[in-house]
Amino acid sequence: MILVGIGSNLSGKVGAPIETVKESLNAMQSNGMKILSCSNFYNTPPVGPPGQANYVNLVVRLSSVLMPHGLLDRLQAIENQFERQRSVKWGARTLDLDVLDWHGHMIQGRLNLPHPELTKRGFVLRPLMDVAPEWRDPKTGKSVSTLWNSLCVTEQLKIEKI
Repeated sequence: MILVGIGSNLSGKVGAPIETVKESLNAMQSNGMKILSCSNFYNTPPVGPPGQANYVNLVVRLSSVLMPHGLLDRLQAIENQFERQRSVKWGARTLDLDVLDWHGHMIQGRLNLPHPELTKRGFVLRPLMDVAPEWRDPKTGKSVSTLWNSLCVTEQLKIEKI
């Protein structure tokens, strides 16, 4: 199973963040990725520098013949099409496309899989439960629901379905 996290908290060339993430789904399908399922959209607080707007976050489950690094390259090209700027770590962005998992493989290097922050981020875990409730962390074997339930309740309550 291939899982990709999508987020946006800045308006871009196609409009508000929600419009950007909707258009990014079309861009992914035009670039060798078939979306098998899409989570609900969630309004989530930012992680990173203060003063950012909330994010629109979702997760998609997809199929593709692209290998992991090819998928990463294609996703980064789509981010660039949507005017993604990479000036501040965890800063506001028009579009963020993250490979979360690629068929359970563990990879280290330019691409780290599973995504290193995935198990600690409510804004990833909640939508991941929508599209892959059977997913387990390849490193620990923990289920997505176990990981979600290990977050504090105040963290969980900040993740709101749109």
